[in-house]
Amino acid sequence: MKKTICKVLSIILAAAILLSSAPLTIFALDTETGENTDITSSDESNLISIDRNETYSDASFIHYGTPKFFDSAFEYSMNGIEAYNSTTITKISREGKCPITSGYMLKLVSSGISDLSGSGFQQNLVGRECGKYYHAIIAKIPVGYTLNARLNPRYSFDYEELTSMEGTGDWALYIYKITFEAKYSNSLASSFDNKIGYNYLTKAAQTVENTTTWYVGYSNIFDNTGTNCFSTGEINSSENSIKWYNNNYQNSNTLTVSKVTASVDCPTFGGYMMKISNTPGKTYPGYGGFHHKVYPEKGMTFYHTFVAKIPVGYKVQYKSNQVDGTFEWVTDTIGTGKWETYIYKVSVNKNASRLEQIGYIALYPLEFNSGNEYDLGE
Repeated sequence: MKKTICKVLSIILAAAILLSSAPLTIFALDTETGENTDITSSDESNLISIDRNETYSDASFIHYGTPKFFDSAFEYSMNGIEAYNSTTITKISREGKCPITSGYMLKLVSSGISDLSGSGFQQNLVGRECGKYYHAIIAKIPVGYTLNARLNPRYSFDYEELTSMEGTGDWALYIYKITFEAKYSNSLASSFDNKIGYNYLTKAAQTVENTTTWYVGYSNIFDNTGTNCFSTGEINSSENSIKWYNNNYQNSNTLTVSKVTASVDCPTFGGYMMKISNTPGKTYPGYGGFHHKVYPEKGMTFYHTFVAKIPVGYKVQYKSNQVDGTFEWVTDTIGTGKWETYIYKVSVNKNASRLEQIGYIALYPLEFNSGNEYDLGE
């Protein structure tokens, strides 16, 4: 039997398995000086808006990453929120139209707001090199005011607004994204604290408001940085730690994993792919496969992605050892005879006691019959 793997992104493989030379890695998600930098954007497209029929909590934004503050309902605290510049903040009972699950919200009274500067709140978090962060805020901001972000960047960064930042006089959703690069923004950057989470109002008119009252029903920062468990996912100068997987050890020579030149149709980055071949009836589990193993950590979520060419009539299965947590396929597992992306997710409990290796994939026919011979080909 032959399987081919062309591409491995986070873990990547194929069935030969054919694996591509695009990223083949495992991906894990966790999460004083100098002048402040004001962030503005001219993009007026409203990509996301609030759903009037929904109530919001951390679960509503979990697709953005790992929440960094843990009392967004304001039940026991201010969730890390403090006054920024000339603002007083008070926790009050939630008003009826505030679209959150909590019984509380925050009242902000800010002064000194103009077109150039303003006041608001800070929810301090130190951003990491190459970090990607989403700040989601549900607020009631008066018409004529704009919500702005400010940070003290150590690294060069990109800023993107995913919603309008203009006040509507009603409850609205505000989300922006900050992505840091792996280089200093200037010669003094090593002394910058790289904090994010500063938010303030400005007003277009050329006047300074004595006081402005506004409300925050929800605010949290989500870390979407992620960490590759392998330095690269590509199959080029090396096989990227991909090994054969066959628990029938006495016949280990009946299953091979080899690097070959990528086929014309392989969506590769490095010019190579992995071919996995075996002798029928000599492998276990199933028809054998490959491993790209990682030792998981408590409280982490791991995504294993591989691009593979699995023949019609076959499927891939996750065969890793026991881990205290949950497992699910993010994509389908069925072979199509074409190059496809396959992804599964393993979430490890924070108090896990069993932490065996993950990253094992085996090939199975849709209707398994150990007596049949087979040749999967490319």
